[in-house]
Amino acid sequence: MQSYEKAAVLGSTAALTSLASLYKAEYHQSEINNNSSAKDAALVNVIAYYNLAIKRGDIGAQTRKEVFSDVYNIDLTKQEQSLASKKANITYKEILRKRRDLGLASFEDENSSAAKDFSR
Repeated sequence: MQSYEKAAVLGSTAALTSLASLYKAEYHQSEINNNSSAKDAALVNVIAYYNLAIKRGDIGAQTRKEVFSDVYNIDLTKQEQSLASKKANITYKEILRKRRDLGLASFEDENSSAAKDFSR
C-alpha cells in the first residue's frame, strides 16, 4: 500500500483506484469469512478511495464505484456515506500535506466544485 500512497501524493489517480481495489479484496474476503466489522470498514475505504479518485478527476472511478456497488448489491446508508466522505476528506488533506512537505503545489482540482462535493 505504501507505494500506492506515495504515488497518490505525487498525483496518480490510478494509485487511488488501486487502493480502492485492495480494499475491495478485503471486502470480498471479509464477506466470505462473515466478518461484518472488517467488511464494514473495507466498504467505507473502497467508497472513500473511489470518491477521492473522482475528486482528483479520474474519469473511470465513478463507473468502477457503480460496478462495485452493483456487483455486491450495495446501497450505502447515510452513515456509511458520511463515513466514506469523512475518510476521503481526511485522506485528501493528508495527501495535500505530504505534497507540501515535498515542496509540491496543491492539485489543480482543489478549487473546483467537484472537489468539494463527495455526495455525488
